[in-house]
Amino acid sequence: MVLKIFNLVFNITISSKVKFIKFHDIIFLERNTTDKELGEYLNACFEEYRILREEIKQCSINMITSLSIGIGGSAILALVSLNLFGGDIPTNNSNDLIILLSTFCIIIPFLLGLVTAFWLGEVTRLKQMGNYLCFNETKISMLLDDFYKNRIEKKWQKIQTNIERKLKIPHTKSELGRPLQWEIWLRSFDSNKFFSTSGHMKWIYLIRLGVLFISFTLSWLFGLYLILETYIFNSTDQFNYLVPSFYLFGFCIFSSGVIYFYVVSKISYRLAVKQEPIILSEIFSLNKNNEKNQR
Repeated sequence: MVLKIFNLVFNITISSKVKFIKFHDIIFLERNTTDKELGEYLNACFEEYRILREEIKQCSINMITSLSIGIGGSAILALVSLNLFGGDIPTNNSNDLIILLSTFCIIIPFLLGLVTAFWLGEVTRLKQMGNYLCFNETKISMLLDDFYKNRIEKKWQKIQTNIERKLKIPHTKSELGRPLQWEIWLRSFDSNKFFSTSGHMKWIYLIRLGVLFISFTLSWLFGLYLILETYIFNSTDQFNYLVPSFYLFGFCIFSSGVIYFYVVSKISYRLAVKQEPIILSEIFSLNKNNEKNQR
């Protein structure tokens, strides 16, 4: 929506003699032969922006779908396997016990592990595309920096502060008078505030990941309980030949749990790294000072 509105109203005003050139729905003003290249470059930036926004939307859909499949599939498997035996542990039938142990020690953890890996992959891809869009937004703002400085900057800061106050959102240093500042704006809020409802809300992602994490843990603990209940607390001679199987299931539970917890915590920690706000005016000023010093 932001891109469509911007495409319709975007104009560059030049004080010298100009003539209008229309590239799709974006109007540019030409005063020399390089303005056509400028228009093509901006069009490429806008198209790239649009494509990445669509990819981000698809990532969000994939994350919700995978979460539903993981939790729903695990719940169905657990209910079906328990209902097969009337909700009781089949201590009188070794084959039924193996089916129950396989469900909670191998099948459900494996399903949740796959879903978690896919979900974290989509989150990583989502963050990478958001980071790249910050470069895209910066390129567009850099090309329109003179227009912003001459026509908008002096009036905009007070307007932005008033709007933020009316919307009851924290004030940021992001220059929202510049076009296409969505990703830069999201990263301008204090990421240390865990339950913040502004910017990238980490708690939403952690809750979703926590649901998968808890589901995996419950399956892990129930499988361990089945082994302890059958092999240790209610051990009978008929299950002696299953002792190697109990050790195998115990090993599966322990190893899968350790790997799962380690990988999830490692990736989550890297995804949650604190990012500094991007203030474009400071970046552009620093760049100009560096150019002067080089001269």
